[in-house]
Amino acid sequence: WIALGRYVDDFYGADVEGVTLTGGLCMDFLCSVLGLPLDGDKAEDNRVRMLLLGARVQVDFELWAVFTHVSEEKEALWSEDVLEALATDSLPSGPASEMAGRFSFAVTAAYDRVGRAYIRPLHRQSHSPRPRLSPDLRQALLWWLSYLTARPTRWFYPGRQRDHAVLWTDASGEDCTVAAVLAADGGLWYTHVVVPPEFMPQLYERGDEQICVLEALAIWLGISTFENILRGRAWSLFECNQGVMRSLIRGSSRSLECNIMFAQVWLWNVPTESHMTAYYVETHANIADGPTRGRFGPLRRARAEEVPPRLPAWAFDLWSQPSLDDFAQEVLASRECSRRLVK
Repeated sequence: WIALGRYVDDFYGADVEGVTLTGGLCMDFLCSVLGLPLDGDKAEDNRVRMLLLGARVQVDFELWAVFTHVSEEKEALWSEDVLEALATDSLPSGPASEMAGRFSFAVTAAYDRVGRAYIRPLHRQSHSPRPRLSPDLRQALLWWLSYLTARPTRWFYPGRQRDHAVLWTDASGEDCTVAAVLAADGGLWYTHVVVPPEFMPQLYERGDEQICVLEALAIWLGISTFENILRGRAWSLFECNQGVMRSLIRGSSRSLECNIMFAQVWLWNVPTESHMTAYYVETHANIADGPTRGRFGPLRRARAEEVPPRLPAWAFDLWSQPSLDDFAQEVLASRECSRRLVK
């Protein structure tokens, strides 16, 4: 609980060498006095490695760090459940609700809002009378299978001071242009690009010039272009679209296209050991607004350096997901699971 900074419905004690009356024993005694006996089998006294609702948490004293990831046992069990749902094209409401609860805690405990973008279809299925998989639910299950197979690890370094960077992003629906500005280590850089024509046809039709999707793409323009600078840093994002900013903080969006891009943002932070915070900025105070409209005066006066734009390759194939066979064969072969799932 202390390591994760999140509430769980079980108590786990963190002990210091030489302490006789541990936090766990104190809690056991207090709860017994209150008439709420705790399960002794779940005690985690005198351990540096513990399992919290599917999330493995371990202390590394040599590195003075804590790392978390989905446990090996839960990964194997949950992968089999996902594979069965995909193979049978069926997920009843009860198992969908259980799956949503398991994934919500274990994966977000491993890293903030990773996976929240793909929790929504599971919650929706938990209230559906039809077990058959919808297209977005199938996509979500494939994402979860991919994540469980990779099982990325998050490292926490208490007291570690990170270098900081600030990223501003903006988009113009009228001009179909996205831009990003980065400040770090006393330097200032900017990039901008007219959205390539092959990107737009893959979007659902809307009457808003696709502005929210373009704002989400602008964030990825900044991440991809300045990836080498942002990697390993604590970085602040300033976004002038409140809907996009709030959805990014939440980790999910009702827009399926934004949902995919936000899922990738949070997942990108894991292997790069980066940490993002997002804030709202007024449009006229957003330094990235100028490049989307062809105005570069303020940036040039600030001696900002222009950088060639770079967009992620997956952005041009948003709806592509790894096939079930690719993941099923890999996971089933390594674990000798039931062969009926890949018939």
